[in-house]
Amino acid sequence: MIKKFTDVWNRLASKYWFSEIGVEEGRRRLLVFFFNLIGLVILATFSAIDFVQGNLVESIVEFFASMCMFFCLARLRSPGRIEWIYHSITATTAAVFLFLAVDGGVQGEKIYYSFVFPVVTFFLLGTGKGMLWNLAFFVCLMMICLNPGGFLDTYRYPQEGVVRFGVVFILIAMLNYTYERVRKHTQMSLEREKEKLNGINVKLHPLPESIIGQP
Repeated sequence: MIKKFTDVWNRLASKYWFSEIGVEEGRRRLLVFFFNLIGLVILATFSAIDFVQGNLVESIVEFFASMCMFFCLARLRSPGRIEWIYHSITATTAAVFLFLAVDGGVQGEKIYYSFVFPVVTFFLLGTGKGMLWNLAFFVCLMMICLNPGGFLDTYRYPQEGVVRFGVVFILIAMLNYTYERVRKHTQMSLEREKEKLNGINVKLHPLPESIIGQP
């Protein structure tokens, strides 16, 4: 069983791995592939269920979100930089979570899906762009929850619930920000140490002159 899983993983790695993108970006694409595939299946399933139950608006939103996920999934194999795909995944995720926050569901439980957003954004976009996306997303959530002036036809969240949700969301965002920052710093330190070791190895084991002189 483990051998089969390893074989499947190696085959996927060969398809999504390009020498010019580096080790970290290659691993990120593989992880995005699996999580994107899971999200695609979940959204398509919910879309079919809502369609059968007569919830046409939710079904349409989930269908278009699943199509966006499918498009991003297909373009993950593109060589070179694919930040626009990461931004597309982030925008699709934000749109789905905001729609769920507007709907609210039973006692407003659908808004809690938004806690996943900081995890997705900081992983895909890093600390800088991830923080900007989270700030914009949080402002939109607060507009939905507080509904100033009553202009929006949204679920009516209790004020104390909004305060608790806001505090927890900020804590989750800050924890993910800190984790991604530490991870990035550690990765850069390891890469510098690797370059130093490679340099020392070259000095200790220089290439033979016969090899160096070959055209």
